[in-house]
Amino acid sequence: MLTTAELRGVGCDRSRQSRLGKRGWLTQIFRGVHLVGRSKPTRVELERAAVKACGEGAVLSHRSAAVRWGLLRRYDGPVEVTAPTRRARRARLRPYEGNLDPRDVTTKDGVAVTTLARTLVDLAAILTPEQLEVAVHEAENLRRLRIRAVDAAIERAGRRQPGRPALRRCLAARRPNAGGLKFELEKKFHRFLHRHGFPPCEHNVLFELDDRDVTELDAFFRGAGVGVELDGGPHQTTRGFHKDRRKDRRMEAVHRVTILRVTHRDLDEGEAELAADLWAVLAARSS
Repeated sequence: MLTTAELRGVGCDRSRQSRLGKRGWLTQIFRGVHLVGRSKPTRVELERAAVKACGEGAVLSHRSAAVRWGLLRRYDGPVEVTAPTRRARRARLRPYEGNLDPRDVTTKDGVAVTTLARTLVDLAAILTPEQLEVAVHEAENLRRLRIRAVDAAIERAGRRQPGRPALRRCLAARRPNAGGLKFELEKKFHRFLHRHGFPPCEHNVLFELDDRDVTELDAFFRGAGVGVELDGGPHQTTRGFHKDRRKDRRMEAVHRVTILRVTHRDLDEGEAELAADLWAVLAARSS
């Protein structure tokens, strides 16, 4: 996918471009942007062409970025791009004008794109509240939802940004409440701890591993070096399963923290056994 200027830079002047076009080797996707070697671009190539067509500083955004991040399952409409200057709308391109903060821009699959946090801010301006809730839910399921990052992106977008109240409502349901608890399973676990007289623990504690990967423990008994992970999400992929086990192993190796994993079923059907096991681990690690 090359611009007219890039073609000229490799010695392909206007006359040669015309000849290559007639032979089917060069297809104009947008004005000034050409596909080399084929006549029909893939969706990814079309997105790359759209970003190039909108000039320097343009990034993939809104629903197009949401698909890249996995927040939307599918979007077949015009490619959505945010650019610093106003751009004309075209058949396969829907441009938005905006000067994005560098902290709201990243690169994914070789294309400049809004960060996941900024993408949620943009989606809030164009989706219905129900559709926005689905996108936030997907970010949560993918374990990519960072509420503080979204809060910061909302503030950088400014008070005039449409959709701020709707996005804040989505975040409110997931924001830690008193004591740092979040989600129904964590609340249930907290009540379990209270019923069985366990010592106070910390919730949603961040740890940095030696490879600079930051991970979060749902509950942490600091004095004993015991962490609890609450597995309440959807059935994981094989990759996700192994990622969690690697996390447990690295926490033990780097921070000497033993991880116990607890599910809804443990709390609903095996509470007594879970309490006995947790007390045993705390006692062994505290001795």
